Amino acid sequence: MADETRLLNELDAAIELAQQNEDRSELASLLGKKGIALYEAEEYPQAQACFDSIMEVAGCTRNDGLKVDAQGYLGLIQAKTGNLPSGIRMLNEALNLARQSGDQQRELIQLGNIGHTYLQVANLDSAIKIFSMAVELARVVGDCQAEAGYLNNLGVIYHNISQREMMVRTFEEVLRLSEAIGDQNLQINALQHLANESLAKGDGRQAIQYARRALDILRHLTSPVDSTAIKDTLIAALITEEAFQDAIQTINEEIVQARTNQYPERELILLGQLADLRFQMGDLDQSLEIYQQALDLSIRLQRKILEGRLAGRLGAIYAERGEFGLSNQYIDRACALAESGKDLYMLAEQYYLRSLNCYQMGQYQDAAELSQKSLGLFAKLGLDTQAQFARELLAEIESPAFIRGNR
Repeated sequence: MADETRLLNELDAAIELAQQNEDRSELASLLGKKGIALYEAEEYPQAQACFDSIMEVAGCTRNDGLKVDAQGYLGLIQAKTGNLPSGIRMLNEALNLARQSGDQQRELIQLGNIGHTYLQVANLDSAIKIFSMAVELARVVGDCQAEAGYLNNLGVIYHNISQREMMVRTFEEVLRLSEAIGDQNLQINALQHLANESLAKGDGRQAIQYARRALDILRHLTSPVDSTAIKDTLIAALITEEAFQDAIQTINEEIVQARTNQYPERELILLGQLADLRFQMGDLDQSLEIYQQALDLSIRLQRKILEGRLAGRLGAIYAERGEFGLSNQYIDRACALAESGKDLYMLAEQYYLRSLNCYQMGQYQDAAELSQKSLGLFAKLGLDTQAQFARELLAEIESPAFIRGNR
C-alpha cells in the first residue's frame, strides 16, 4: 500500500509538471501509467477519469496507440463494474481502432481482453471464437508467446466443456510452443491436462510420462509451485499400471512433505490412499495399521464423514480376518456416524457388512433384519448391484431349507 501511494504521488507530481509545460504527449503517457496503477488497485472510478482524460489528450496528439489502450481499459472497467454490454462495445471499438492504425500487437491485446471478458460471464462460444482469432493473428505476427497463451485459454475452455479431443490437440500444441519459447509455467499446465486426460482414458503409462515430465520441470523452477495436483495424478496413474511399489514410495514422500508443511488434511487423504493400496495388495496387517493412523487423525481433525468411512474399512478388514467381535465395534461406530451425517450409502454398506458378520456368527435373525435394512436403503439409492447382494443373503436366510437346517 505504501509503495502504491508513493507511486501515485510521484505520478501526480509528474502530471502537474507536464501540464505546466503543455507537453501533451508526456501528459497522456503519465495519465496512462496512473490509470493502470489505479485499475490494478481496483480503484475503478479514479482509473476511468484518467483514461477519459487520455482520450481527450491523445486526440490532440494523434497518438492512436494511447487511444487504443485507454479505450480498452475503459471497456474493461465497464465490464468489471457490471456493465457488460458497454464494456464489450468499448473493447470492440478499441479493437477496431487498433486494426485501423495497423497496430497488430495492440489488436492482439484487445482480442485477449474481449475473450477474457466473455469468460467473465461464461459466454464460452464467443470466447472460443475470439481466442481462435487471437491465435491466428499471433501466428501471422510471429508472436509465439501470445499464441501459446491464447491456445492455453482455448485448452482450458475445451476442458471445461468436455471437448476432450480438441482439448488434447490444443494442449499438445501449447506444449510444443511453450517448450520452444521456454515458458515453464505453460509447459507444466499443458502436461497436467494431458496427464489427466491420459489417465481418464485408461492410459496410465502415458499419464506417468506426462506427470514425471511436469515434476521434473517443477523441480528446476526458481519460484516454488504447488505440485499437489500433478503428484496426485502420478500416484493414480502408478496404481492404474499396478506399479505399486513406486506408488507407495511416492505416497510416503508426500506424507513426509505434508507433515513437514503441517498440512494434516492432505496427510489424512494420503494415509487413506496408502491404506487402500496396501489392502489392494493383500497386506492386511499394514493396511490395518495405516487405516488406524488415518482414523486417529480424522478424529483429531473432526472429519466425521471420513471417520465413519475409515471405521467401516477397519470393520471390513477385521471381518475378513475372522475377528467378528472387533469388526462389529468398528461397524457400529461407522453406522452411528453415518446416521448422524445422514450418509445413506455408508449406512447401507455398514448394515450389509454387519449382516454378513451376524450370519458368520450364527445370529441369523439379526442377519435377516440387517439385510432387510441394507436392501431397503440400496434400493432407495438406486444401487441395484448392491441391493441384489443384500437380497440374495436375505433369501438364503429365509429359505425353508436354511431354516430347517439351522433350527
